[in-house]
Amino acid sequence: MPDTSTEPMFSQHRSPFALLVNARSKRMLEIGKEHAHTVTTEKNRLQLFREVQLFLEER
Repeated sequence: MPDTSTEPMFSQHRSPFALLVNARSKRMLEIGKEHAHTVTTEKNRLQLFREVQLFLEER
C-alpha cells in the first residue's frame, strides 16, 4: 500500500525542496511510488544510495 502521507507536503509551494533557495544545486528525485519512512525498510534504497552518490560526485 503506497504511503501518501508526504505527497501533499511536496505538492505545496513551501515544500522542503522549495525552501532550498540558497543551494548551489538541487535535484528532486522520486524513486518508485511506494515510500517507507525509514531507509532500512525502503525496498528501493540501493537506487537511492546510488543517486545520492552520483549527485555528490558531480562536485
